[in-house]
Amino acid sequence: DELRRASVRAHLRVVDETLLRHRASGWLHDADSAAIEDIAYHALRTRPQPLVDLGLDAYDVPPARGTDPKDQARAVLRCIDHEFYTRSRAIYEASFKTLT
Repeated sequence: DELRRASVRAHLRVVDETLLRHRASGWLHDADSAAIEDIAYHALRTRPQPLVDLGLDAYDVPPARGTDPKDQARAVLRCIDHEFYTRSRAIYEASFKTLT
């Protein structure tokens, strides 16, 4: 969980936590107690919409390709998933390095 949260923090900034939790309360049963990074990731994964509508801001993300406002959310999600993969792979390689 912490690896995913760190990956989210690497690409997203929560501008309005209250707004994000309020939006999530309609579709996430533990929106009041869940880590804000988990809520943001879940929102991008299951309900892509313009980031500003979720109280989020992205940085270090290439511009979205399409004109649909949801494309930015999808682009951020791809960056987060890539970051998670890179961090996971680095931990795996550090933990299970084999001599050749």
